Amino acid sequence: AAIVITSDMCRSSNGYGAFPDCDGSTEALMRLWAILYQREGGHLPEDAHGFAYFPTYEEARSEHPLNPAELLLLDKGASGTGNDALYFNASIYQTRLRLVLEPFLLYANMVCEADGREELMAYCHAEPLGIEQLHLLHVKRDHLREQQQQQRQEQLQ
Repeated sequence: AAIVITSDMCRSSNGYGAFPDCDGSTEALMRLWAILYQREGGHLPEDAHGFAYFPTYEEARSEHPLNPAELLLLDKGASGTGNDALYFNASIYQTRLRLVLEPFLLYANMVCEADGREELMAYCHAEPLGIEQLHLLHVKRDHLREQQQQQRQEQLQ
């Protein structure tokens, strides 16, 4: 699912957009994921038939000013123009967390209830939940940007 929206990944050829330009199985799989996320509370655009889909990078950029609470700018990109910016879809991320955590928490409660002690309360410890990967992606992109700048400077000398 498109939690981090990039120009490299969120293309029509990868199954994104209202009219994806990819094979039928990829399109069907992306549509199923989009429908699941929408039904669970994620906010996604719909095509002319009312089916949810993950927006392409261009669609996400054009919708960004309309919905800044759900689509957050992570990085303006190397050019500084926004043409290669990274966006974070907070609505889809929240839905993803709920889809992963609710069954885990329900199971923990069920185990406590099955123990026969009503007063028993389940305590769960959750690790970083993928946020560190977003940070690493940002750091990696900054490192790549620095390398590109060094190469340009070397070429100019």
